[in-house]
Amino acid sequence: MKAKENIDKQLDLFLDDVLKTAPDATLSSDFAEKIKSKVYQTFAWKHYLGDFFMAVALVVFSIGLGLGVLFFVNDSTYVRSILNIILTYKSILLIVFGLITFLFFYNYVLLNFMLFYYKNKLANK
Repeated sequence: MKAKENIDKQLDLFLDDVLKTAPDATLSSDFAEKIKSKVYQTFAWKHYLGDFFMAVALVVFSIGLGLGVLFFVNDSTYVRSILNIILTYKSILLIVFGLITFLFFYNYVLLNFMLFYYKNKLANK
């Protein structure tokens, strides 16, 4: 018990000494603006990525829903012919899907983030 009280007294003395002396470190005059811009950039980046993933999920869901409806409405030979076409041209379809995904990414993330970044950069000048 005595050791704990001794440690508490030493800690109190140390804190009193630390709080009485001025810190050597200083913050720049635009520190708050830098932090604010970093927070805004992080929020914007997350928001734009969320929009991108929502758009990609919507496209993938729409394609899946369309294929599901075709599967239940038409006979199995029609569905097999569609799957045969997809499997035959899978490399071309993957390239097209990759390009569409890149265009979505560019539109929903990169373009919006660049506009946001330069708008804030010009506003802070």
